[in-house]
Amino acid sequence: MLPQATEAIREDGIKQAQETKLRMLNSLLSQINKRKLMHRKRLVHRY
Repeated sequence: MLPQATEAIREDGIKQAQETKLRMLNSLLSQINKRKLMHRKRLVHRY
């Protein structure tokens, strides 16, 4: 393989890894936000 090709593949792999990390973070954040909304609704119902 040419050095340019291996470099491009490495960069592509890094991009994919970053995208998967971002997806994981986004899903975690959305789960946390849903829980917060549920908690807020519960607090509102108490009063």
